[in-house]
Amino acid sequence: YASSLLSVNVEGNVNNELIAAINAIEARGATAADLGLEMAKGVFANTDSTGRQRVVVFMTDGEPTYSSGFQSSVANSAIYNASLLKNAYDASIYSVGVFSATVSTNQNVNKFMNAVSSGYPDAVSMKNLGKGVDGQYYLTVNNTDSLTSVFKSISTESLSHTAPFDNLTIIKTLAEYV
Repeated sequence: YASSLLSVNVEGNVNNELIAAINAIEARGATAADLGLEMAKGVFANTDSTGRQRVVVFMTDGEPTYSSGFQSSVANSAIYNASLLKNAYDASIYSVGVFSATVSTNQNVNKFMNAVSSGYPDAVSMKNLGKGVDGQYYLTVNNTDSLTSVFKSISTESLSHTAPFDNLTIIKTLAEYV
């Protein structure tokens, strides 16, 4: 997991390698949302981050599924993994949806994205969300150009009271086919 670490800040600017990885993302196939959050657990479990604030940005362009259409089993597995991240590692989770109009109005998708985020710290499944809290933890965009403002918002909210931007590290876990 250590080889996945990538500095966000390069000479006062956002790392071009990070920008290129985000720009290379293409929508296709299933959205195994639970596996990404499982990988985040592995990163925290195998990386000493004592004294650091842990932040996960969960970004997706589709419904949680291994095939097609919303699958509650995948959603519940992702929510469970997010719950472990929030509770065992005290991680803040921001959900970012890069959705078409059809997906962004789907109630199950919105419920899922909120449940994964720190906006619902006690969520353990689609049927057991617990209570929501103040803060903007679920954000949506309709194009990649608006991602810059989303990441600025996340860095402002998550780092405003904890650490300067130049100490931030992002873990790059994008697979080669993404």
